[in-house]
Amino acid sequence: MMAPFKDDLLNWREPSTPEVLARSAPYIDESFEGEATLSVGKALDYAGKGCAGIINLLPFGCMPGTVVSAVSKRVREDCDNIPWLNIDIDGMDENNGRSRLEAFVFQARQYKERKAAEGSMA
Repeated sequence: MMAPFKDDLLNWREPSTPEVLARSAPYIDESFEGEATLSVGKALDYAGKGCAGIINLLPFGCMPGTVVSAVSKRVREDCDNIPWLNIDIDGMDENNGRSRLEAFVFQARQYKERKAAEGSMA
């Protein structure tokens, strides 16, 4: 199951918690603490390592996920308009979920192609 990722995610060094918190500092005040701060910092880490898109899942209207969603526009813009998708998961079927994911994948492919053409992505 991990074979598709053997040359990508598995070889990345996981940053320390202080590093992740430092990345999120421009977006969420350090006094906030918790999952939202870590999620933003990790999204920035992934974007910096060459990921072509970020998906933020908000389970059952989760407050930390909502905070991440609130700052996602600015994070996205600061990361060269990396594709970003916020998905609120509440256990109910979402009629447009598949369409949103397909659009996200299309945007991520375009982003990756653009970055490769610029020479800044593997």
